[in-house]
Amino acid sequence: MKKTRLLLSTLALALVSTFQSQAQCDSANYQADACDDVFDYVIQPVMNNKSVLLSGDVYYLQASTGHPWGQTTNIDAMNAVFGTGNWTQDTFLAADAATLFSDDTELIYLDGSDSGAPELNTFITNNQAAMEAWVNAGGYLFFNSASQGPDVPVGFDDIILTYTPQQASVDAVDATHPVFVGPLTTTTTLTGNDFSHNVVTGTGLTTILTGTGNTEIVLAEGLFGEGYLLVGGMTTPNFHSPSPDGVNFRTNLLTMMATFPEITACHEDETVVVTEGETYTLPDYVADGDVIIDNATTTIQTPAPGTLIASAAGSVTVTFTAENGSIVTDECSFLLTVDEVLGVNETAVSAFSIFPNPTTSSFAIQGDFSVASVEVYNLLGQKVISISSNNVDVSNLNTGMYLVTVTDTDGNKATKRCIKK
Repeated sequence: MKKTRLLLSTLALALVSTFQSQAQCDSANYQADACDDVFDYVIQPVMNNKSVLLSGDVYYLQASTGHPWGQTTNIDAMNAVFGTGNWTQDTFLAADAATLFSDDTELIYLDGSDSGAPELNTFITNNQAAMEAWVNAGGYLFFNSASQGPDVPVGFDDIILTYTPQQASVDAVDATHPVFVGPLTTTTTLTGNDFSHNVVTGTGLTTILTGTGNTEIVLAEGLFGEGYLLVGGMTTPNFHSPSPDGVNFRTNLLTMMATFPEITACHEDETVVVTEGETYTLPDYVADGDVIIDNATTTIQTPAPGTLIASAAGSVTVTFTAENGSIVTDECSFLLTVDEVLGVNETAVSAFSIFPNPTTSSFAIQGDFSVASVEVYNLLGQKVISISSNNVDVSNLNTGMYLVTVTDTDGNKATKRCIKK
C-alpha cells in the first residue's frame, strides 16, 4: 500500500487522568471505589523527533458494551499519537467492513479486552478474509484482546490468543526494540494485576514480550505480505506499573506503527552520458535530496555512493532501503542507464544512426562516413558481434538492449543503444 503520506503537526497533548493501578476489577461488578490504590499519570506528547506519517485513515474498534473495564487509556493513547479528531472510533458490531478494510485505511487497532471477546470473535468470523487481505496488501493491524474468555482466533493461518495462562509480569525479549527506545520512557519489565489475560500462539511471529520466568508470549509482531501485524493479550495500561511506564509502553506501540520508515520520493529512471572510456560515479542520492526518506535511522543505497559505473554496464538498478530498527522497512529503485559518446575531436562518426531501431532481425548503420567496423555488446559488456559492414544481422541474438560501437576508417568511434525485439 504505497502512498504519499501526510505530515500531522507535532502534538502538544498532555492528558491527565486518574485510574486504578493495582486491582483488575471484573467488568460485571466494576466499581472505582472498590479497587485498590489510585495513581495519576500523564500522557506525554509523543512526537519529539519523529513524524506521524500516515496517509490513510486510522481506526480504533472495541465492543459495543463500552471501554474495556470502563477505562479510556486506549482512547488517550490514540489521541496522544494521532491527535483528537484525526482517527475514527467504532465498534465491532457497527463498523462497515468494506470501508474499514479498504485501500483508504492504513492502520487499525482492534481491542477485544474485558468482555469484548465474543463481539470481536463474531467480527473476525465475518471478516477474517477481508482483514487478512487488507494486511497482506500493506495495512498495519494492532490486534489485542485480554479477554474474560473465550480464546480469540486471530487468523493468518494459525494465530490464536489463548485465554489463560494470565501473566502478572512480563519482560522484553529485546531491550533495543523500538518500543523500548522511545519516544516515551518505559522499562523492559512491566507488571500488572494482571498484565495479560491471553497469550499468543501461532507461527510467523517475532516475540516482543514474554511472561516473566517463562516463555509464554504476551506480545508479538510479524510481516504478512506487504503489511504488518502486532498481536497481544494485554490488559489496558491503567493496570500496568511502574507508572507512567505502562501507559508509555502502549503509546510507544502506536507511535512505532505510525512512524515506520517511509520513502516518500524516489528518483526517476535516468540516462547519463559519459565520454568514451570514462565512468560515471554514483552520487549519494539521499544526501543530495533526490530520494526523500522519513523516519529512517539507516538508509542503504545499492550500489553504494561512489561506485564507478562503466558505459558497458548499460543499465543498472539503483535500490534504496530505509530502516529504523523495526521489522518494517521501505524500498524503492530506479533504472540508471550510462551512455557513452566520443570526445569533441571525434565527431565524424558521432552522428551515426541505427535503422530500424528497435529491430527484429537486422539493422543498418547510417551516416556520412566510411565504416571500418561494427561491434555489438550485451549489457554484461560481452562482445556478441564484430563485423566490418554497414549491415548487421542480429537475428540470432536474444531480445533485449545492446550497445553498438561503430569505428570509422579514421579510427573515430561512437556508441549507441539498439533494442532487439
